[in-house]
Amino acid sequence: MDLLRNWVFSWVVSGLLLGIGFVIPSLWVIGLSGGVFFLYLLFREETFKQKVCGAWLAWTTKAAFSVGWLWSTYPIVWLPLELSEVQLVVIGLTWLLTAATLGAGVFILVAATTFLKKYTDVPRWSYYILIIPLLWIISESFGSLFFSLFFNGAGGFINSSFSFGYVGYLLAGHQWLLLVAKIAGVYGLTFLFVFIAGGLFWLNGKQMCYRYVALGIVVVLFGSGFIQKEVVEKLEEGYSVIAIDTYFDAGMYRSEEGRKQASVALATAVEKAMVENPDYILLPEDSRYFDQTKPMSVIKNFFEYKYGESAAVIIDSSRAEYNGETVMQSFTYNGKNNTVERYHKRYLVPIGEFLPATYIVLFQLAGYGESLRYLSQSISYRVGPWTSQKEAAATTPAILFCFESFSPRGIKTLTEERSEVPFVAHIASHAWFHEPLTLWSQMEIMLRVQAVWSGQYVVSVGNMMSGKVYTPAGAVVEMEVLERSGWWEIKQIIIPRVKE
Repeated sequence: MDLLRNWVFSWVVSGLLLGIGFVIPSLWVIGLSGGVFFLYLLFREETFKQKVCGAWLAWTTKAAFSVGWLWSTYPIVWLPLELSEVQLVVIGLTWLLTAATLGAGVFILVAATTFLKKYTDVPRWSYYILIIPLLWIISESFGSLFFSLFFNGAGGFINSSFSFGYVGYLLAGHQWLLLVAKIAGVYGLTFLFVFIAGGLFWLNGKQMCYRYVALGIVVVLFGSGFIQKEVVEKLEEGYSVIAIDTYFDAGMYRSEEGRKQASVALATAVEKAMVENPDYILLPEDSRYFDQTKPMSVIKNFFEYKYGESAAVIIDSSRAEYNGETVMQSFTYNGKNNTVERYHKRYLVPIGEFLPATYIVLFQLAGYGESLRYLSQSISYRVGPWTSQKEAAATTPAILFCFESFSPRGIKTLTEERSEVPFVAHIASHAWFHEPLTLWSQMEIMLRVQAVWSGQYVVSVGNMMSGKVYTPAGAVVEMEVLERSGWWEIKQIIIPRVKE
């Protein structure tokens, strides 16, 4: 009983309840109970210091569950020997610091509620169903901002794109509640989550009959999640899209033999895909099918010589050099318009694609200077200038790079640049990870939310992951597998045409 009264333990438990749904999405209702418990602790009589520290512990615990997939990067086989011996420490430190910086956004929530309670006469009920939901959205966004500040570096910028741990995602597994995402994406879902939790907390503090009402609301919400909403997708005619998932591990491109093996396997897959005469062929991020070191005219002539006058639109991407810096660059061969388009990835992942300034200092202080120089060559991406897709051809899909899908406004930004797109091509590579189940489940939820908000079809294709289709109605559609080998899998789907 003493443990239950301990304020540190109580806050950690609230964070655990909030976070478990990110690991097991079906337990989202437990997250709702965590929200109620968090609000109880927030309004309990404690010192301001206890509230700040306790709330930070809770949100750090919540975030720790949502970014637990970071551990799936172990083992990183291509690291220098001296770093491979301490990689568990590096991964663990990254996991802890990521969770702590994301959790730091709760400072805004605690400070604002304390100020309002002390210096204003705001009606108490408005805290639970209006003020707290709005402050919660702002606080989680600030958590993402703090994350980008701490992990900033030459390849990054200050942003609020890293949305892991946003409680709105907990509701996305509920087919009916997911529809709220049409209003404001995950922000709308977060408002709804805290609105429900606040309402339950307010009812629980009143007479017994109101507590029964609160219990009834929980039962209805949980039970309605099992009532399947029939989603009819007219996929009989439209754009024929082929996605080629590949299975090339992170070490293949680090040797000449591996690069040749991957190139031959991918060329075989594309050749087989072309036989189907599709409208679109999507390749995973960093597939390197087209040799971007050659002039575009040479690439076009070679492709036309090999396949003739094909009308297919092929989305490829690879590491490229721009003004002496390394960028991730898409390469769209548009056979419909007889053009070639190139765009740069606009959001890079710290540690994976660039080294944060704080890590550079830590490596130097720890005496890993040689390893730092090696990593600075391998993990050295920058954000290039060609990030806007505003000038893309009408037949070119909007291109969403790998981790850009975790930005709440990832797809919304693309659709604001172009009023109409055929669909969104989400190109990804998870070669760093070893079956990160929680990462995949959260990515699926995030893409569903964004597809509903933007009203766009999203076709995902990946390396070391399985691509799917996400519809504007919130459904997840598996593509038809046409052919597979040990290195690739060719899938096909029909996407309804945009209205002309």
